Amino acid sequence: MAKHNVASWIKDEIEVRRIALLKRPEISFRPYPEEVAGAALCGRGTWLLNVEKGHRVIEQVQNRQQIRHVVLFSSKDPDNVDAIIDGLSMLAGIPAVSHFEVSRNRHEDRFSNEVDVVVYAEFEDAAALAAYRAHPIYQKCIEIVRPLREMRVAADF
Repeated sequence: MAKHNVASWIKDEIEVRRIALLKRPEISFRPYPEEVAGAALCGRGTWLLNVEKGHRVIEQVQNRQQIRHVVLFSSKDPDNVDAIIDGLSMLAGIPAVSHFEVSRNRHEDRFSNEVDVVVYAEFEDAAALAAYRAHPIYQKCIEIVRPLREMRVAADF
């Protein structure tokens, strides 16, 4: 895109997004790679907004059923954080998990540092998340981690 067209493109882009948000308030836009002007995420899928030669094309690129699972833990005793991480690391072995991470919190937030351990996992769909929670490794993990933790907060989106 030529530099002289950038200002008008930004103005047009803002108007397109404003109209899209008025029609579909559940849509939120985020930056996307250079070949795509923007992406809109909504509950039923990911929508790409392509801008080519002045044409705006909105296309659905996937039917997003993927579930992201985030769990925050605090330890009763700071000496148990490694044991909590080891116990939670077992969850990576459950076949229903598409992606799994467990990490110690860096405690760099200025306002809140109650969280000691963070778990992030991705699942293809609700059935995969249910299979994960029903798996014997998950139950074993609960037996190990529950006595060591103070707080557990989970969110799925």
